[in-house]
Parts: sequence; structure tokens; C-alpha cells
Amino acid sequence: MSKQKLLLAVCLLLALMPPAARAEGFFVDGYVYAADAMDAGGHDRKSVVGYDDVYDLFTDYANGYRLLIPKGSAVDISASSLRNVFDTPDLAVEVYYDNFAGKTAGFRELVNYSNKFLRRGGAHRITAEYQTAVDGHPAVTAKWTRAKLLKVANDKNHYMATSVRLNRDETYTVVIKSALPGDKRAERITGSFSFIARRGTPRDYRYPYAGTSPMNPATRTVYEEIFSPGSGLTWGIFENSAPQTFRQLAEKEQALGHRFRILLRYQTVDEPLPLAHLERAWRNGRLVELTLATIHEAGADALKTEGATDNALVAYEILNGKYDEYFALYAQDLKKFGKPVLFRLNNEMNGDWCWYSAFYTARDPRIYVELWRYIRKLFDEAGVDNLIWIWNPHDASLPDFAWNSFAAYYPGDEYVDVVGLTGYNAGTYFPGEKWRSFEEIYRPLYDRYMSFFDKPFMITEFSSNSAGGDKAAWIRDMFAKIAEYPNIKAAVWWNGVDYDRNDNPGRIYLLDDSPEVSAAMAEGLRAYPSGVKAAAVD
Repeated sequence: MSKQKLLLAVCLLLALMPPAARAEGFFVDGYVYAADAMDAGGHDRKSVVGYDDVYDLFTDYANGYRLLIPKGSAVDISASSLRNVFDTPDLAVEVYYDNFAGKTAGFRELVNYSNKFLRRGGAHRITAEYQTAVDGHPAVTAKWTRAKLLKVANDKNHYMATSVRLNRDETYTVVIKSALPGDKRAERITGSFSFIARRGTPRDYRYPYAGTSPMNPATRTVYEEIFSPGSGLTWGIFENSAPQTFRQLAEKEQALGHRFRILLRYQTVDEPLPLAHLERAWRNGRLVELTLATIHEAGADALKTEGATDNALVAYEILNGKYDEYFALYAQDLKKFGKPVLFRLNNEMNGDWCWYSAFYTARDPRIYVELWRYIRKLFDEAGVDNLIWIWNPHDASLPDFAWNSFAAYYPGDEYVDVVGLTGYNAGTYFPGEKWRSFEEIYRPLYDRYMSFFDKPFMITEFSSNSAGGDKAAWIRDMFAKIAEYPNIKAAVWWNGVDYDRNDNPGRIYLLDDSPEVSAAMAEGLRAYPSGVKAAAVD
């Protein structure tokens, strides 16, 4: 082989390697190249070059900055429009970009609200907080610590976060996580941050991944039937009484002329696996979308709970082994059941109403990732092979800061089978909420996720309020548009009501709250085959 052909082969091999595969080199549009041989143009170009024996120099031309990173860091630029991550066994560096143009929040809100968890005390201890300057721009730094987690290898429990205000709209935040207290590298790395002229456009990157979780034959059959590229759309429903009983659901299905294949059920760690309900659903020809929230039922909504509760600590307790016995029994019961389950763990984690959000766990989405992977590890070791793992952020991140974005919580392709989408037309009953069409909710969400995930999608729960617009028209429009989203393989209607503080109905999400709504739903479902051939009533 000639030298030219050998060089070409090496370059092609490197180009197929995702960023985390190599620490040093030039990244162009998400892939690694051996040399800076490509014209940057409008591309997303970055580089990692040697600096000294301790540090490499990372330059992000598209985001307009450079800084030192630990030498030999694993580089993750998969969500480049939001953040870049550099990881070593004892130190991690994360750089987040926020643009507040057109938003009500800004630099002050980012700093104050992001660090609100520090005022709660409890598991976190603030060690420093001060105003400073970075590269001649105003900045605010906070340092805090927490106890090490026994089940997290190389747990980085000492934090330093510095938010740098570039201008009225743009803020960059450098977060350093160290396994060592008083790590001097944190100051050195933060102090090295500097702005450069932007060239190109930062992007998100989708790397092909063909694998799935271990699945027994029955689960594999269901996965391929519902979630394969050629599958159509399967419908599901949340009906509060099902699958405990099918009487109310059967009445609704008879009126609609459609039987829903998927049933949504919720639980907390106060309850073991609802084995009897899973069995009842399976005998009735249904699949259960089982949603486990690792919290206690009391004080479940963090925004409606005054002061600290035990729920603020559950994530840490799981990662210290306190719930190992609970999950061992849970895994044993899952294996005993053996039939397919759509398993949704800790959904809507990017919402501050969820106790397992990073908003309550050291402002560190990595805690969520570690919790997900730890539970998955326990189940895999127990031989559980009947779960289809669904990872499911909310369509809106609240607080709407880059560190709380969907990408920061992703456990990794090898831990997820289906990406869940959740967005509601909440209507206009509550202040600050507005009427949104199906397209307004799902078009930007779908396009963003398609650029990032190589997984099938599922609308795990959604609905439209009756307050604020024509709900029947909304439903007809939804059915007309949903076929334009071929990667959405299942959709679950949330059939219930949210009440205000005075127990008045505020969000009426029922599919049959008026004859017009019922007719629109029945008409739309007519285009889809019923997911269940026969439904027993018990």
C-alpha cells in the first residue's frame, strides 16, 4: 500500500471515531481528524492540542472560546450547542453556553436560581461564593461540596462553578468537578478561559448506535413490532383505574371504537413492583408503560413542598446502597413476571418539580446519570431481560439553563432503548401558560432530538386542555400532523384532570369531556388498528 493510500485510510478511520474516542486532534462537524486539513468555513470546528505535561488546550471556534483541560481528557462534544465535557478519573470540566435573548431570565437569574439548592443546606455545604472577572468580563464563582457516594466510582464531589457574562444576552459557565478537596487545577482551568472570534456554528451530533438492552424473545418481538423503523403508530392511554380494573376503560374504548394497547401506570419507591397489575394487563392483551419515580409519595411534587423532605436525599441514598434490597426484590419480581414492560425511570428530570432533578442534587446532572446506570446494573446482574428502557425528559427545561438541558441527563445509548417525548397543551387556566398547537410543541422537540438521538421515539404522555381554545380542533389537527413524525412509534394520551389549590379543575385533559371532543378522538383513532383484539372486563 502506498503512503498516500495508508494516510487516507488512517484519516477515514479517524473520521469515523466519535469525539470521546480520542483526546487530542481536530474535530470538524463532530468527528475527529488527524490534522487541521479541512477548511473550517461554516463548520463546527474544535481542537485539542498539547499544552504542557498537565494540560491540553481546547479551542472551540464555533462557540468562541478556549481553555485548558486535563491532559488526556475524554472529550464529549455531542451537544456542542449547549455544552462540552472533558472527563478524567479524578477531574471533570464542563462548559455551558446560555443565550437569554428573548427570554425573561438572564445572568442574574442563572446565578441565583442555579445556586438556590445551596441555601437549603442538608446534603450540600457551600465553601465559597464571590464576584470576580474572567478574561476581563464580570463573573460569579461558587464552590460547594457534598459527601462521597459509595456506589459511584471516582465520585467527584467537590465543585466549582464560574458563570462569565460575555454581554447582555450571553453567558458561559465553567463547572469543575473534582474527587479531591481544594484541587488547585480548578482555579487554573477557570482562569485560563478566554474568548476568541467565532468561526462556524455549534451543532448537536447523532452517532449511529444499533444496540439495545438484553431482551428475551417475547420482549424482542414486542420491541421490533412497535419500535422498528417500519412500524406504524401504536396508541396508549393513562386511565387512572387501569390496569387495576378495566371497567371504566372498556366503556371509553367502546365509545371510541378503539382499544389502546399501552397503559400508563405510575409508582414510587413506597410500593414494590405492581406484579398483579402487570399480570392483569398482560392477560388483557396490554403493555404497561411502568413509570418508577425514585421518590416517596409524600411531598412528591417538589414545587408544592415547603422545606427539605426525605425526597431530596433519595437519589443520594440509592447511590449509597440504602435501596439495594428494594431493587433486588423489584428485579426478582420483574424476572418472575417475564413478559415485556415499557420501563420509564425518573421521567421529566429536567423539571424542577422533580426531586431527582439536578436542581436538588448539587446542580449536577451526572448524579441522575449515575443513578440510572446503577439501577440498570442491578437489574442486569439479576438477569432482568424483559424491559424496554425509556428515557424521557420534559419538552421544556425548567429552569431553562444549559446545565439543566435534556442532553446533560442522557445516560448513554447503551442504557436507553427508546427516547420519550412529553409536551402538553396546558391551555390558559393557570398564569404563565398558553395554548400551544401540536406542531408548536412537537416540531422543535422532534427536530432537536432527531439531530441528537439514534433511537426510536415515543410520546409517553400528552394531552390538550379544554381551557383556552377549541380542543376538538386541536385533536383533529394533532391527528393530521402526527404522521409527519415517522420516528414517533407510540403515543399515550393522558386522560385526567389537574386541579388548582382550591380543587377546581384547571387542566382538563379528558378525551371525552364533550361530545365534540369524543367525536374528534374517535374519528382520528379510526385510522389506526386497535392494539388489542379482545378486552376482558374485570
